Amino acid sequence: MITKAQKKIINDAYDAFRCLDNITHTAYRKEIFELEKNYEKKHRIFSRGRGFGLSVSDASKYYTVRHLLDAFRDSETYTIKDYLHVKKSIIYSQSVALNYRKHFFKALEEFCITAFDGLDYCEMAEF
Repeated sequence: MITKAQKKIINDAYDAFRCLDNITHTAYRKEIFELEKNYEKKHRIFSRGRGFGLSVSDASKYYTVRHLLDAFRDSETYTIKDYLHVKKSIIYSQSVALNYRKHFFKALEEFCITAFDGLDYCEMAEF
């Protein structure tokens, strides 16, 4: 089950990436969040709603930040060839990380990366 402290870490990290929503006419953070929300809803249907201690929104925020951080750390992980076999949100995050690195540095100043890296989706979801 997700704790208040874990939820705060997720929300702080997600809020820090708000700068990605004001770069162009496309709200990049929101686009990734929406993709993740759809994945999470499908996952819950497949799992028949069992074992979810965190909301769809919290899970989507978690994965939005997770993918953005992973892409920032290694922005060359995937290629066009991987598009068919990797979640679209991961490829999207990688593109954002490659195109807007300066904005990532601004976001990373606003939350504790170590605390976020310490979060475990399975633990929070209570499978």
